[in-house]
Amino acid sequence: MRGIEPPVGGPYLEETIGGKPAARSSRCAVTGDFDADGRLEIVTNNFNDGPYYYVNGFPERNYLAVKLTGTNSNRDAVGAIVRCYLGDVVLTRQVHAAGGYLSQSSKTLHFGLGDRNRIDRLIIRWPSGHTQTIESPAINRRLEVVEM
Repeated sequence: MRGIEPPVGGPYLEETIGGKPAARSSRCAVTGDFDADGRLEIVTNNFNDGPYYYVNGFPERNYLAVKLTGTNSNRDAVGAIVRCYLGDVVLTRQVHAAGGYLSQSSKTLHFGLGDRNRIDRLIIRWPSGHTQTIESPAINRRLEVVEM
């Protein structure tokens, strides 16, 4: 699917409940850059129906994806906070272990930069309390950072 349009099969399931139309219902939504193009897609799991995969059809823009691996902290870096400094603007993301009902979005942190073509620095606060700084990281790629 492209965009967030109504389901191809319509708003109701073929089956009825108590003789009445049964509305399609999503139970969770997760995000991730599933096709590695720098744009986040959405997958929903639906009640009594198949999942939907929503392709991000917006124009490509600048971004940075950050994948953290903890050493002193937990390996998945759950709880780590990354701040992305862009002049006077600060974007903040945190690694989460769970999302909605029976779902988990990607643990790779995504920073959408729009037309900005430079990041001043990233500051990572690991769950262990240690802070790590990366000056002027390259953009439009996935940056893998191991806790130092």
